[in-house]
Amino acid sequence: REKLIKQFDTINNGSVASLEVLWKKKDGTPIWISLTTHAIRDEQKRTLYYEGFVQDISERKKAELALIESEERYRSLVEQASDGILVTDLQGNILDLNSGLCSMFGYTMEEAFQKNATFFLDPENIKMQPLRFHLLQGDHSLLLERRGIHKNGTVFDIEFNTKLIGDNKALSIIRNISERKKAEENLKKSIERFEMIAAITHDAIWEWNLETNEMWANEVHQRMYGLDI
Repeated sequence: REKLIKQFDTINNGSVASLEVLWKKKDGTPIWISLTTHAIRDEQKRTLYYEGFVQDISERKKAELALIESEERYRSLVEQASDGILVTDLQGNILDLNSGLCSMFGYTMEEAFQKNATFFLDPENIKMQPLRFHLLQGDHSLLLERRGIHKNGTVFDIEFNTKLIGDNKALSIIRNISERKKAEENLKKSIERFEMIAAITHDAIWEWNLETNEMWANEVHQRMYGLDI
């Protein structure tokens, strides 16, 4: 009590407005209050007493603490994500991002914040397939494949998964899909080579999928057994 009174006397000539203080009830339960008070003094400027009012703000402080904890959990989750996470306005201006995105494109956090989202994409790719943030509506997300550009100039395939999160903001999860695209291309080439060999060989070739019970055979096989080609 004496410490608080001494504090009043040194602040704004004895006047305090909306000072948030953690007090305790008679039973020891903590309670947050907002205190507004001013000193009543005599002609010699001596403090006679204080008058004012207090407001119980425990619920508000509880809500604020919950919000802080929620934001900390969000930030922890965002920073631990291996994917790039990006929050922009509908013009692509960056409002928030994570270290995963910085690592993916080779920029520091400070450098990345100075860019527009389109800066990280291949200009020719954007020219042919612009980012259409205006197509975002409600809870619907937009899944796009684009080519990204690393700070060192390397071009790589990325996947954008974008949705609105309110206040004209868009949240994008960005994934490097270079390995996936490479695997898809290798599979495509392998299938093409198999089909070419199956078409020119004089041997009968067939394939039976035991899971789906589907069967495939080349023309030699079909002619050999008198089946429709």
